[in-house]
Amino acid sequence: MLAALALAGAFLTIGLHFIPRRKLSQGFGFGVGNGVPSNSVAHALNESFAIPATATGLALMIVVGLVLIGAITSLDFIWLLADVMNALMAIPNLIALVLLSPIIFSPTREYRARRP
Repeated sequence: MLAALALAGAFLTIGLHFIPRRKLSQGFGFGVGNGVPSNSVAHALNESFAIPATATGLALMIVVGLVLIGAITSLDFIWLLADVMNALMAIPNLIALVLLSPIIFSPTREYRARRP
């Protein structure tokens, strides 16, 4: 915002319109640029595991849509969304920890029983 205000004084009000559009195009360009390797991965998944091209194409369209939303959304909302998604990622890990704990506890008990 400081850069936009600085350019607003130098170029009348061009800075107030230029900076947000520049940020939008740069963020969208970076996102699409990072999507190109994803396209290669989608092609490999299609060939190796017979995943339909429509499924990988739909996933890529969702990614591009999310990049666009991320480019125009406020930073506070993005941080909130990132925090929520990180918390949601913990749920499958906790479930796996509970389900796999007998596999871990059994050898641990055997080791402790043999240890002097």
